[in-house]
Amino acid sequence: MMASAAFYFILIITTSCNPQPVPDNTRAAIDSLNKIINQLNPGLGEFMLQIKYHHDSLGKAILEKDYERAAYEVDELKETTEKIEQLNIRMIKCKSLLPFFMINICRLR
Repeated sequence: MMASAAFYFILIITTSCNPQPVPDNTRAAIDSLNKIINQLNPGLGEFMLQIKYHHDSLGKAILEKDYERAAYEVDELKETTEKIEQLNIRMIKCKSLLPFFMINICRLR
């Protein structure tokens, strides 16, 4: 009885320690998931919405003379424009407006 228990114990240990072969479709599944993840990265439209939100909040803070909040919104606008620069925009129309916007944001501070 003890010998059979030891045999089964050794059998379980040796079979569980062997690496299992990876199925061929795993690479395809990983590539598919990476493609989906890349599509989920924010684009210019999402950043434009952030700029609108922080711009509106900045205007409201200035009207209420809440300059601490206004400074925060300016910082958020700067961060958003830095993220936009990292998108490597290829459209000439959009690319020409970004430095103008960045200069005006920096003047607010």
